Amino acid sequence: AKADGRHQVTQKVIVDLYQMNSGKGVIIDSGTTDTYLHKSVAEPFDEVWRKVTGVAYSNVPLRMSKKDLLLLPTVLVQLTAYEDSPDIATGRNFDSVIGLAADLDPTSPQDVLLAIPATHYMEYSPSKGTYTP
Repeated sequence: AKADGRHQVTQKVIVDLYQMNSGKGVIIDSGTTDTYLHKSVAEPFDEVWRKVTGVAYSNVPLRMSKKDLLLLPTVLVQLTAYEDSPDIATGRNFDSVIGLAADLDPTSPQDVLLAIPATHYMEYSPSKGTYTP
């Protein structure tokens, strides 16, 4: 994973993985337009969102220009690689593999990153002229 420019920085949301994967856990379903994160992610996600955007995260519809939409952060979801994945000591260069954590997380370079840009998590309502996360 590489940033497009120096202005882009990664902000990590610290979560309790056991708690996040309990109950219904996380639902990322390609058959629907919605993604659900565990409620335990809400507070740490909002802290990082507020740090990056300057405002609290909310599901309230917003009026914004396409330019402002494109300034919103891309959310990265890191999916843990299968435990029996090839050993990182093999010397493979994971930086060249698109979609892997690589140097973004040197302790888990084989983890898969799911990148969700604002154009995918903000739903536009043409009748209201608003975007809703």
